[in-house]
Amino acid sequence: MKLSVQCYTVRDLIAADLWGTLRALKDIGLNFVEVGGTFGVTAEELSKGLDDLGLGVSANHCGMNQLATDPEAIIAENQALGCRHAVISSVGKDRYSQGWASVAKEIEPLGAKLRDAGITLSYHNHAFEFTPEEGQPGLDILYAEAPLLSAQLDVYWVAFGNADPAEYIRKMAGRLPTVHLKDGKLGGADPIFLEVGQGDLDWDDILAACAEAAPEFGAIEQDTCQRDPLESVRMSVEFLRGRGITE
Repeated sequence: MKLSVQCYTVRDLIAADLWGTLRALKDIGLNFVEVGGTFGVTAEELSKGLDDLGLGVSANHCGMNQLATDPEAIIAENQALGCRHAVISSVGKDRYSQGWASVAKEIEPLGAKLRDAGITLSYHNHAFEFTPEEGQPGLDILYAEAPLLSAQLDVYWVAFGNADPAEYIRKMAGRLPTVHLKDGKLGGADPIFLEVGQGDLDWDDILAACAEAAPEFGAIEQDTCQRDPLESVRMSVEFLRGRGITE
């Protein structure tokens, strides 16, 4: 598993200084970043700048509305970035309130279109997908009804949804090109995000499951940071490097 970071973690720094922030991520020891669009520059400009820094793009998040209305733009952006993994960042309640099978029916042909262009389509979960529907988590229905859809499991949100992250990683083996490595406190009404290794998740079990399921990329993500975001990223990188993730 190659280590990356979701740039949402450092979004405020990127807004102020795109290239300086990306250079700082490289200096921390990362070789890949996960993006969500191109930060106000063209995909070609971003690709060249990342190449100059020695960074690759592990995955690119996109909105469901954009994917549904203009999948060709998503394909073109990913191809320009040299990125093989597109990820739906979430779906709105207007969609999933109609049932997760309905969401799957909409996503499946989009997955086929991206697959034909050499790009995998994944879904990034939060916690609401674990609300039961017909006696099982909505996320399970989505993956059962959309066999072309891959998973980007966010391990903290899986745990916050009262499910077992390692179990889900093992269950999705073969459909898990990327995973989000996120930590935080559990048991409260609201999420509390922390650096990887500083929260309540069982990283021995999670990383053992990752070793078995073999996702290509593990992306650090911290939705909010209580210290400088680059310091939070550095702490998470050091923890994961210390656990044997060396790429």
